[in-house]
Amino acid sequence: MFYSHTPEHKLTYVSPQAKHFLDCEPEEAKTIWTNFLTDNPINKIGFDKTQRAIDTGIAQGPYELELITKKGRKLIVEVHESPVVENGKTTGIVGALIDITDKKILESSYKELFEYAPITIAEEDVTELFEFFDELKRKKIKNIKKYFDDNPSEIKKCVKRIKPIRINNSGLKLFGLKSS
Repeated sequence: MFYSHTPEHKLTYVSPQAKHFLDCEPEEAKTIWTNFLTDNPINKIGFDKTQRAIDTGIAQGPYELELITKKGRKLIVEVHESPVVENGKTTGIVGALIDITDKKILESSYKELFEYAPITIAEEDVTELFEFFDELKRKKIKNIKKYFDDNPSEIKKCVKRIKPIRINNSGLKLFGLKSS
């Protein structure tokens, strides 16, 4: 949804996507935009960024908000906005909202599945290991088994090239570790 609002936060333009984002017609949405915010703490961060853009005339980068529509439906949006500056003074804000509600739900589900799976799951960065194998390809080494038989110390180096990122609760239990 595209929008513009005054430095006093009154929406002056709302695109037709307001029907999806706010469950109302664009004309009906032309109010103080904070009326669509829930009490979620992320909204204070977003409001502060918008106010900083108004005060400084400098775009503050994307942020997230949790909105509540006219029908009471909640959604999470990613906000991209910029101040409109005329003669050194901010006269408005223009921006776009992206609905990321489904993405956030999926991320949350993934995290739960990861953390509470009954089997050990570890997330690792294998970038350096792939770089090593790419280097072997460039050297035209075709028989990996023979290469490692001839260079057994390279196996330990391969293991060291794998960087752990995180491990789930089952993995922590398996290794007798506690979560931090």
